[in-house]
Amino acid sequence: MLSFNVGEAIEFSEEKRVRKAIFKEASMKIEMLCYLPGQAIPLHHHPKEDEVFYIVDGEPLMTVDGEERKLSPNDLMFVPANSKHSISNPGPGKLVAVFFKADRPLPEAPSP
Repeated sequence: MLSFNVGEAIEFSEEKRVRKAIFKEASMKIEMLCYLPGQAIPLHHHPKEDEVFYIVDGEPLMTVDGEERKLSPNDLMFVPANSKHSISNPGPGKLVAVFFKADRPLPEAPSP
């Protein structure tokens, strides 16, 4: 059984955004993000992984395939595999988020 207290792991850095691994298995990863105002992750994509972001604290701006949305605490955002996305903290407060990354299952082969 894995137990993790997000509140006890919160950590910020003036030099760069903080990203902490919580759990890692072959098909799923869970990590936490701690961003000060102005910190961000640039636009990128994951060809084979879906992601779900859960906002613990703060109001980040997420961009997914060109659509921007401001999120609030307790919001979830699903990012399908291969979608170009970014997350930034425009401020004024700090951002804490947890995200789950899972391999997208391969389609089943047709029956003979």
